[in-house]
Amino acid sequence: MKNHSPSPGECGNPGQICPGLALLDSLTTIRILSNMAKRKYRNGISLFGYSIFHPINLILIVNVLVYILQLFAGGTGIIEYYFALTPFRVFHGHYWQVFSYGFLHEAYGIPFIHLFFNMYVFVMFGGLICRYVSAWKFTVVYLTAILTGGITVLLAPVLNEILGIHYPMDLFQTTTLGASGGVTGILVLFGILFPETEVFLVFLE
Repeated sequence: MKNHSPSPGECGNPGQICPGLALLDSLTTIRILSNMAKRKYRNGISLFGYSIFHPINLILIVNVLVYILQLFAGGTGIIEYYFALTPFRVFHGHYWQVFSYGFLHEAYGIPFIHLFFNMYVFVMFGGLICRYVSAWKFTVVYLTAILTGGITVLLAPVLNEILGIHYPMDLFQTTTLGASGGVTGILVLFGILFPETEVFLVFLE
């Protein structure tokens, strides 16, 4: 009798995760992605089981390359000034910061920590989502989440002024950077697709 691994469409409702994937932890995910990475694509190099030109890999590569540029620019230098999100600068013409902040990470303190955890969660959940969702839908969700996060940060000081809330920090001058907005969008999408999945992020039950 041949073993049969159920495909995504054989698990009940469309988008419902198979029973075999109902319990997800970090080690299991790493094994899944490692096995996927062994497969070869006819159109060239693959990474995490997807073509190097798949959005999940392109987004990862862009974030890493931008981080390297930040390091060469001195950590908190000119790149952060022009591309990290600071509401005061956005209101004075740096409109692109509402989006560009999502591709920068902290380049000071402990190296790579901010970038590593954002990209780890992105690949861990995004790699599984992309098995059930088309590449363009995945990209739209990620980029929309970055933009939504940027607009939220931008509106926070304005709402504080309107409501008369006295915050200890000047939110107009506070700088925000990182892919957390986009990663949050991916986590929300994962929760919508697989609402009953148990996730253990620290390798413990």
